Amino acid sequence: MAITHGAHVAMKAGEIVAIGTPAEVITVALLREVFSIEATILTDPQTGLPLVLPIRAIGTGEETVALSPEDSPHERQFVAAARLAS
Repeated sequence: MAITHGAHVAMKAGEIVAIGTPAEVITVALLREVFSIEATILTDPQTGLPLVLPIRAIGTGEETVALSPEDSPHERQFVAAARLAS
């Protein structure tokens, strides 16, 4: 599949789940599906790009925890998401 210059891609388990601009790719639904987090998405006033504010990891029942930088199971994915948005 050809991807146009400047397109951003989100993948889960080796499958492409979204292609487009950062605003098209970084959505609340995608963050839930790919990163298993609840988050708020704002627009960065300096860059105009999505700014993700994680709220909590999504688990089942007792597994749902508040996120902190020290113990986030998705730390690398947050970095990847931030890079995807830039």
